[in-house]
Amino acid sequence: MASEKVLSVPDAYRADIDGLRAIAVLSVIIFHVNASYLPGGFLGVDVVLVISGYLISLLLMKEIDNRGRIDFLAFYQRRIKRLFPALVFTIFMTLAAGLILLTPADYLNLMSSSVWATFFSANIHFLLTLDTGYFAADSREMPLLHLWSLGVEEQFYLLWPFVLMLLLNKMTSGAVRIIVLVALISVSLILAQCLLKNAPTFAYFMLPTRAWELLIGALVALLSRQGNYFSRSWMLEAVGLLGFVMLAVSLVLVTEDAGVPGIAAAPAVIGTALMLMVAPATWIGKILSIRVLRIIGLLSYSAYLMHWPLLAFARYSLLDITLWLGLGFIGLTFALAAFCYHYIEKPLRHCSVSRLRTYLFYFLLPAVLLLLYVTYMTRAIHSGAPLLEAFSQYQQIYLPGSRAGISSSCLASHFSNEQLEEDRCVIPYQTTPTVLLVGDSNANHFLGMMSVLADHYKFSFRNISRQECLMLFYGDSLGSPAFDQDNCVLFRDAIKRHYSAYTTVILAADWERYYRRDPEHFPVYLQQTIDELANSGKTVIMMAKIPTIEGYRFECWQRREQLNAIDCESRFSDVVSPPTEVNALLREVASRHQNVSVVDIRDVLCKAERCSAYLDGVPVYLDSNHLNQTGSALIGNQLIKQQDSQLKIFQFIGANTSHSK
Repeated sequence: MASEKVLSVPDAYRADIDGLRAIAVLSVIIFHVNASYLPGGFLGVDVVLVISGYLISLLLMKEIDNRGRIDFLAFYQRRIKRLFPALVFTIFMTLAAGLILLTPADYLNLMSSSVWATFFSANIHFLLTLDTGYFAADSREMPLLHLWSLGVEEQFYLLWPFVLMLLLNKMTSGAVRIIVLVALISVSLILAQCLLKNAPTFAYFMLPTRAWELLIGALVALLSRQGNYFSRSWMLEAVGLLGFVMLAVSLVLVTEDAGVPGIAAAPAVIGTALMLMVAPATWIGKILSIRVLRIIGLLSYSAYLMHWPLLAFARYSLLDITLWLGLGFIGLTFALAAFCYHYIEKPLRHCSVSRLRTYLFYFLLPAVLLLLYVTYMTRAIHSGAPLLEAFSQYQQIYLPGSRAGISSSCLASHFSNEQLEEDRCVIPYQTTPTVLLVGDSNANHFLGMMSVLADHYKFSFRNISRQECLMLFYGDSLGSPAFDQDNCVLFRDAIKRHYSAYTTVILAADWERYYRRDPEHFPVYLQQTIDELANSGKTVIMMAKIPTIEGYRFECWQRREQLNAIDCESRFSDVVSPPTEVNALLREVASRHQNVSVVDIRDVLCKAERCSAYLDGVPVYLDSNHLNQTGSALIGNQLIKQQDSQLKIFQFIGANTSHSK
């Protein structure tokens, strides 16, 4: 979010640019407090990239005009003085707060990101480490995630001065310069648009797909340098108003899933560029120059640095960011930003320091101190911090079997035929399975429960599940793109060929999800699948959709060890979760065959419509729609203890298995 006024050129200061900065940072902060307040507020980052590209390019062009070259060491000295004081303050304050609030495992991640951020590579770090999988942690709880944008800017400025000097010194024609710059912009934008589908994380975080936004700012600087393209005042006013409208509409209408930084970001970027070209001489420029916006604009860099760690720590502590609490966070952000600006950012930026001392005291010394601290704390944590041990035990007990704890889990994000023959997918191990448990991740979360029932009723089963792949033999799409993917089709076809080897087939899925997407066709395809299984003589069991615990966080138990104020059980023990329509559909389908039944664990977790994520004080959920394996096993034991009538089918399976032996 850093951008820079033209140095040593006092008459070049433009108050309207501080106003634009203010709009940008306010938009970002409001969006991060609650995206519904300003859906396109995240485009504030794109706005600042344009501003930064414009101002830095203007500064470098002026230096080339005056000296014929760029003093690179002086340029990077200015960048360090501009950025590092507030950045270092933010990083160290975040590390101090994290030491109190974060679990050791999360603190290790924070320290890692702080090192990368110090060397302006946070975007690369998050590209390599950010988990976007099905059970990924909430990225909004990563205190330094926002520093990715700083990484993009500074990586650009490692390269851009060399390119710009070549552009101005070797290409004498203004038209050629513009053509080359437009070509670079086009390549970057096309690359961003092309990568949005197959590599969205790269497209979002990395310089090649963000460069076009900075280059558009540079293009404005180049056009401004070559002359005034709008000779009449009404043209200036029209262009300024058009730019303002394009930005305002984008902030209101563009959403996160629209495809940014691709074409969807273009109106906001172009709108910002238009205002940069004409704003000083227009009414829009006068509005942007009002005192309150100028003050916010001056604080914008510090405010951007401060706001995200505050919100990330609040969300990490499982606070609900209400409207009033959000306003409080905005107020606290600007209070801290004012302190940082007046006592750290501004004094150290304008302090008269030699080039050597700038590199030494602004950059090298803080980086070395940070590395020493991170090294010491990493060793201390790994050498036996009690909470880290607790976290390790927590992983083994509560996370899904595919990640830890239950080695017999055969949940896959990508199915292969070999899984149908692997011994490790059979419970009990090295027995001949007569039961097949199959489905999506909802089949996997019954693994603990099925293990208990298999042990109690003396049968064995093979478990095979593929994430987000509904196990129906018929139909297409069902409103789910994953259903028609080649690997999901391969999975369903393989099970269709293979199920004849078992006497019992247990189907489980997030039925409600697929039913809601296609309520017209889902019942038909479900009925056809059950008919085929039942008519083949198999015993068929459908596991009902479990109650949904909205807002449930499996990390709560772990974080409570660090933050005693969090009362996890009370928070998730009286949640409204009415019975789902799809479970009634499952029972209706099952009623048409004597050898088909439905098993529903709802009565173990709910009384009427009030449900709990806890059973006997133990968390049984992984997230709002999945059980953890310890909880799943606990539910199995509870069903046996209650002598639940639904267990007759498993008793029957066990008896038949013993008889066949």
